[in-house]
Amino acid sequence: MPPPNKRLLAILVLSVSCFFVDQPTLAQEKGSYRPKLSLKLSAGPGYMAVGDLNRHITAFDDYMAGSIGFYRGGKMKRIGHLTPDLEGEFRVQFRSRFALALGSGYLSGSNRSDFQTVGNFPFSGDWSPSLFEFVIEPKIRAIPLKLGICYSLPFSSRIEFLLNGGIGLYFSKASLLKNNDIEYLAANTIPEMPVVYSQYEVRGNGFGLHGGVGLEYRLARGVFLALDAQGRYAKVRKLTGSRVFWYFNYLSTSQGTDEGTLYIGTRDMTAEGYGDSCPDLVVSLSQNMKRAALDFSGFAVTAGLRIKLF
Repeated sequence: MPPPNKRLLAILVLSVSCFFVDQPTLAQEKGSYRPKLSLKLSAGPGYMAVGDLNRHITAFDDYMAGSIGFYRGGKMKRIGHLTPDLEGEFRVQFRSRFALALGSGYLSGSNRSDFQTVGNFPFSGDWSPSLFEFVIEPKIRAIPLKLGICYSLPFSSRIEFLLNGGIGLYFSKASLLKNNDIEYLAANTIPEMPVVYSQYEVRGNGFGLHGGVGLEYRLARGVFLALDAQGRYAKVRKLTGSRVFWYFNYLSTSQGTDEGTLYIGTRDMTAEGYGDSCPDLVVSLSQNMKRAALDFSGFAVTAGLRIKLF
């Protein structure tokens, strides 16, 4: 089976091909067809790839599982791939079989982990039995602005089959809270509780492709039940924003705000007690880092209503 982006490209090519194949019909209708405007609202379940935010949480969880004595991993929850898909679309029917579609939608996902575990801290140097309390909370959302073309093929007086494809601009935003409160458990240790805290807020825009098939059933004059299955390929490859950080222990305190482009990889976090090759996200380029990306690629199966306005 070809990858999703190639399948979408095939649908787009087929849509354009239908336009040229139907040129005789279009020529006959020219000057006699009155354009029609309709509004479609739909919703349904979908799948979203998510991208580097989930990859970082997985890598960070695996690293902690290998570094904290009694933690076996799996408690740092990623954003789920199954997400709701909401869409609204204005459709201009400029020929009997062809329409332009201008629409928007809403894609989102989030999760939260809050748990405790026991191990040794810091991961190198003088090890002390400690209680770790982790809070991990990722969020992601996108509002796409989409432009496409629809080709309809009547089955009967009430049913039409549709083929659609187009491009979109995705306006995205993401955030991630990572907090670790650490309490030393040994009786002879100092009472201070180390804290490692980061709060990320980033946003970015990116183009994507979409395409799919649909079926519409006329319920009444000007009112249609719309069923659609649509795939999309969309990545936001540059994210900019800020990271608020705070690190505290009995030896030192470090806090501040970084601003710039978001990167993913590993870095030396010995000062924070995590070791010299810890998975992390930063907003300034450093060694072993690459640009982080959000991936909204996926698919959705939706149902809704299309209402003819005039």
